[in-house]
Formats: sequence, C-alpha cells, structure tokens
Amino acid sequence: MRDPYLYLDVDVLINKKNIKDQNQLDKLEEDIVPLRMIALRKQGLTITSVFDIQKIHSFLFSSIFDWAGEFRKITMYKREPILNGYSVDYTPSDYIKKEMNDLEKRFLSINWEELDNKQKINNVASIIQELWQIHCFRELNGNPRLFNCRDESV
Repeated sequence: MRDPYLYLDVDVLINKKNIKDQNQLDKLEEDIVPLRMIALRKQGLTITSVFDIQKIHSFLFSSIFDWAGEFRKITMYKREPILNGYSVDYTPSDYIKKEMNDLEKRFLSINWEELDNKQKINNVASIIQELWQIHCFRELNGNPRLFNCRDESV
C-alpha cells in the first residue's frame, strides 16, 4: 500500500507549498520551524498533558503540512542507520491513542513536587523515550536538521 502522506510520483511528504523536492522541503522546514520554536518559547509553554505534544506539533508545522498535530494514520517502519537499517518497533497506528492515554495516566500520576531534580530528569527522559517509540506523527517527531544537529553521513 502506498503511503498516503507522500506524493504519488515522488517520495516526498505532501505539503502546502506543493514542493516535490526533498532538499527544498528540508530547506523550508529549516527556515520556518526554528522561528516557530522561538515564538513558542516566547509565548511560554506549560505542559499539562502528554497530549500537548499535538498542539506543539501543530504550532510548529501547520504552515507546511495539513496533517500537523494529527496522529499518524499508518503503521510505520523507518530504517534507522544507527540500527543497521532496521526499524524501531513503533506503535501501530491503531494503538497510538491507547498508548498516549496510558502515558498520560503515568504522567499525571507522578507527584512532581516531591521529586528531586535527578528523579524529575529520569521521569522526563522515560516519558520522552516512550513518546519517541509511540512516534505519534507521520514525521517531524524529532528531525535533527531543525535543531542544527545535522549529521551529513546519515
């Protein structure tokens, strides 16, 4: 089955600018998203739910993609160079909402005020790891190019 997020004639994400060249789309993201990140930071960001990630994703990418902030509707396999071309077992699309609800319960059950800094960091790292494995969006879940952490060898 063809990935519905891609153009039919090229393997590039369908976007609002109708850019079909991956390098041009990457450049657009690199131009827009860091500015949106600055705007988001200036607005102040209070995380009260793991579902706030949808608002953040939408805020950062909605000027580029119609589906920004929406959970992906396909099951993904993504070749990872660090895993010798294998993929992480991402959550199947039909289970994203359930996994996010489970993570939300865990997030809300933590009494953050009672934790020391090390415990807070460990909990945040664990939650981020789970979010990464759920991989709720079709793409742009953590694109290193957008954070100036480019590794040209990948």
